[in-house]
Amino acid sequence: MAKRKEQPKVKAIKAPPKRKLGSPVRLELSDEVHEELEREAKMRGLNKASLSRMIVLEWLREQKAKGVQK
Repeated sequence: MAKRKEQPKVKAIKAPPKRKLGSPVRLELSDEVHEELEREAKMRGLNKASLSRMIVLEWLREQKAKGVQK
């Protein structure tokens, strides 16, 4: 019987590292605000980080529209 030929091994290409989209920010919140944020996030099907990010970005857009930011 003839020997089965081995398939040539393919070298895996290392994936490039994921690009970081931004910088982390730490928010110091009171327990009451933290619990309210958690409740709102659950109601919307989001996590606290994404909801707080949405709130901050919306506030920045409003400030820019008012002409407060330079």
